[in-house]
Parts: sequence; C-alpha cells; structure tokens
Amino acid sequence: MTATTDFTIYQGEANGVKDARGFSFQTLRAALILTEATVDDGDTVALARTDINLTTPGGQVGYTHSTADSIVITEAPTTSDDGTTKTLTVGGATDDKARAIVLFYV
Repeated sequence: MTATTDFTIYQGEANGVKDARGFSFQTLRAALILTEATVDDGDTVALARTDINLTTPGGQVGYTHSTADSIVITEAPTTSDDGTTKTLTVGGATDDKARAIVLFYV
C-alpha cells in the first residue's frame, strides 16, 4: 500500500549560479525534505508547488539510512507533477527507514 508520509522541508537558494556549460541561472533553489524513520519503499511525499515557490523543476536525489542514523546510501525517488502538486515517490528496496530528498529547481 502506498502511503503519504509526514516530512520536514528546509530551503535555500544561491544567486548568480553557473552550470558546467557556463549557463547562468539567476537563482538556483534547493529544498531538503526529511522523513521519519517509518517510510517504506513506494511511499509518497506530496509538496504543494506554492509552499516552496517551485517554478521550474530541475532534478532530485534521494538518500536513505541503511541502518538507523548511520550509513547513508543513495536511492532514486521518482516524481510526478500535476501543475499544483509535486509528488515524490520513495525509491529503494527497504522499509522503515529515514529518507532525505534534495529537490533542485530554478
């Protein structure tokens, strides 16, 4: 069963950022989404685009604690977007683990 999970968001931004090709972004934003240690593979995090001022999504990377508060490994969350809500689906193959997802956008 897919469940929507509780989460905490931390936000930040950098101005005048250039990518590897030399293209400039006026502002690059990032949101760090932290979940409780009860999240299962396939659970979702639903973000209202207005809550984080999400304009143009860039990408995301996910992490999980393979053992409680210890080793951190990467995993690949998937996303969907209906124009008002950005939904992140937890990737990986483990249940009952804390997750961290970094969402990049401009």
